[in-house]
Amino acid sequence: MSYDRYVAVCNPLQYNIIMNGKVCSLLILASWLLGFLMVVPVFSVTYNINCFQATEINHFFCDLLVIIKLFCYKAFNMENLIYVESIFIGFLPLTLTLTSYVFIIKNVFQIRSSTGRWKTFYTCSSHITVVLLLYVTIFCVYMRPSQSFTLESDKLLTLFYTALTPMLNPLIYSLKNKDVKMAFRRLVKKNKILF
Repeated sequence: MSYDRYVAVCNPLQYNIIMNGKVCSLLILASWLLGFLMVVPVFSVTYNINCFQATEINHFFCDLLVIIKLFCYKAFNMENLIYVESIFIGFLPLTLTLTSYVFIIKNVFQIRSSTGRWKTFYTCSSHITVVLLLYVTIFCVYMRPSQSFTLESDKLLTLFYTALTPMLNPLIYSLKNKDVKMAFRRLVKKNKILF
């Protein structure tokens, strides 16, 4: 998404040439491959573990950090694997996303009209907000020391990156649509009359 924004802002006349079907397919394939590669090491380590302190998980879903707490022994290797994966799987995409936005901001400041600048910032601000919310909550969960782990705070943070950010995405992008804005305004006016 950030690469798409980068091309749209920095190379608008070449957008259709650069963002062709092949490039979009490669970006999708890379995302799926990265997601799959993230799960393989964790699965291979946890597959043979058969000693758990409890059989019930006190969480929204089967999260790795919660499962580690159920092991009969200390899982230092697993915690180290989580940190290493978080660095590669978390910081690499975040760095690429932020780098594209640095170039976008650099180009925005070269736009002479304030209307053009505002429109570009308006287009990109929602995406960067959702990205930062997602990464901050993920890093708060997976990049902290295991001693500071509390189940309740972990549940709340997990709820942010598993439910809130996917819920915000369509809401934010649909509110930019003029027709949706008009329908929303009509709904608000209609409800004011009813109350």
